[in-house]
Amino acid sequence: MKRIIRLISVTVFIISLVIIYSGNLRAQTQRNPVLEEFTGTWCPWCPCGHVIMEQILAGMPNAIMIGYHGGGGGDPFQYFPGNQVVSLLSPPYWPSGTVDRTGAPNDRSTWSSWMNQRYNVPATVSIDIDHTFNPLNKEINATVDVTALQNLTGSYNVTLILLENGLVFSQAGNTSCQGGTNYIHKHVVRAMLNGATGEDLNNGNPWNQGQTITKNIQAYIPEEANPDSCELVVIVNKVQSPLYNAEIQQAIKKEFMDPNYKATISVVDQYYFGESSETAEYQVYVKNVGTLPDLYNISLSFEGPAGWSQTFTTMHGTFNIGDLDTMTINPGDSASVQVTVNANSVNGYGKSKIQFYSNHGTSGIAELMFTTFGLDILVVDDDGGENYEEYIQNELVNIGSEYGIITSDFIPANADSLNTYNIIIWNTGVTEPGISTDEMNALAAFLDNGGRLYLNGVDIAYQMADPSSPYYSTETMNFFTNYLHSSYILREHSATITTGIDGDPITDGLGNLTLVGGTGANTIDHSAGHYPNQIAAEGMYSADILYFWLKPDEHPGIRANHGASGKVVFTTFGFETISQEEKRTLFAEGIVEWLSNPVGVEDDQSGLSPASFKLYQNFPNPFNPVTTIKYQVSNTSPVLIKVYDIIGREVSVLVNEVKEPGTYQVSFDSKNLASGIYFYKMVAGDFISVKKMNLLK
Repeated sequence: MKRIIRLISVTVFIISLVIIYSGNLRAQTQRNPVLEEFTGTWCPWCPCGHVIMEQILAGMPNAIMIGYHGGGGGDPFQYFPGNQVVSLLSPPYWPSGTVDRTGAPNDRSTWSSWMNQRYNVPATVSIDIDHTFNPLNKEINATVDVTALQNLTGSYNVTLILLENGLVFSQAGNTSCQGGTNYIHKHVVRAMLNGATGEDLNNGNPWNQGQTITKNIQAYIPEEANPDSCELVVIVNKVQSPLYNAEIQQAIKKEFMDPNYKATISVVDQYYFGESSETAEYQVYVKNVGTLPDLYNISLSFEGPAGWSQTFTTMHGTFNIGDLDTMTINPGDSASVQVTVNANSVNGYGKSKIQFYSNHGTSGIAELMFTTFGLDILVVDDDGGENYEEYIQNELVNIGSEYGIITSDFIPANADSLNTYNIIIWNTGVTEPGISTDEMNALAAFLDNGGRLYLNGVDIAYQMADPSSPYYSTETMNFFTNYLHSSYILREHSATITTGIDGDPITDGLGNLTLVGGTGANTIDHSAGHYPNQIAAEGMYSADILYFWLKPDEHPGIRANHGASGKVVFTTFGFETISQEEKRTLFAEGIVEWLSNPVGVEDDQSGLSPASFKLYQNFPNPFNPVTTIKYQVSNTSPVLIKVYDIIGREVSVLVNEVKEPGTYQVSFDSKNLASGIYFYKMVAGDFISVKKMNLLK
């Protein structure tokens, strides 16, 4: 009798365990319904879909929204790794969406009720994910554990998706569905990290309740994605065709960056401006602003002249470029890193980058700039913290100019050193005032001593020459008239296109410059009150270089000789707002070339011989498959231009003939060549010049 009782007791205990375990499984079965939406920046009805998604999230916080951009229309978010998923899900129109892949995509009016229905359907699997991220190479390594909550048959896939929030881009709309210029896009798919349909989990084998399958996924996030605003979504679906019938069993979402591991990097003085014999020292701080201690890897890189030397010093000692130091920093604490740069008496512009990263994905970079005196061109960054100087910097690189960059606050204290530069390019963006009194005085002295200036920005003319401006004074008016050689006409000109003037040495053949849209910075923005000012050339040594489209007597830019050897180019729009890259290149080339020519050389040089032989940088560069090479000939001479590959083999002869004095250009078609670095060489008498170009297919 006792034996029977013991057997019954054991049996009851085992049954109780099974019931308790199954109860725990059921506790994990709350479904996170998934709405996969098809949207586009070009779609005027899509903002209404976005509103419905936010309404669903307000009432169902665990819902997961996935926004696939597509359908063409110039949408910048439609080209993501794995975007074949859009065609596989077969949206009939935009916007439309499918819920948990339980039917074909449908109209937005069905989404809320469809999501509510799925919310009450228990999940059949549970999902867990851990991941690491290397911010230096953008590599993510994820471990996904999927556990069956009931016995399952058939084949199942797991898909890892990268989403990004807070992307600002224009959105079409209408009176019912409000779009806008600075529309904020959410739930944007940036990558299907393991393919458009994911990868197999169970190979079609029976998948028993409680069985966990682990998948390791290694991928790279796109360069354009910002990890700090990204999320990861994991979906597990049953394999079925078409894909919109491949029912999602469960999905989870997590922040891409772990909020427990966050850090910042800051620098006291980002720029150094001085003699090449001096040593620049920068103090950088890395601070742990997370909630847990973290281990940070510290390294230094450099872009700049050969012959410069750089080190960084931490609590562990001094390190060179290529070395790696590691530091553990507790929450709330900071660690100091000192960066030392020696120019070693070599003039130039160098950029050092001190960077940190941890295995938890947090990272940061501080850029440290050193500009020496004595360069050809000084770029003055006066745009209020924006990066607009990069637009002119890119063009100076393209045309092979020697330049440096410094912020405007260094100028007054170093006014006596400005004339060690031949040209100053001053970008003000939309700052107010564009030029301070001390900066104005420094520029006046620079021009009086024969300097050459290109000044550009919004509202400079208004600020200096309009009595209604809060920055107007007799001093600013004097500078505007006698140094910028301009007269002020109108603050807000409605045009957004300006045109080059035939025969002008800077803008002849330039055509139209569009000041909004494209790849420009859009600092001409009527909605923000930013218009180009209308001005006119003032004095016998000044000339207009541009006119507003279809208004040949209304101008936004001038050029002028100043004194015996000074020169000025002034535009009432920022260089950065020009929308077409190829126009920025031509305009920059024209400005630099004209400013570089001596005063006294006729402005209209179309009928004059070039002063010297010259081979220009090809454009575009990189290119595929055709690029243009410009060259000039100063006297009648045989001219030979050949193209060579990286090991010196001749691949093309572009020019082999006697040329009269003048400026020429020749096209190079590389359709039969492989990607890589090529060189082109010009020989004309004693003149020899070689330049490098990059074919990128």
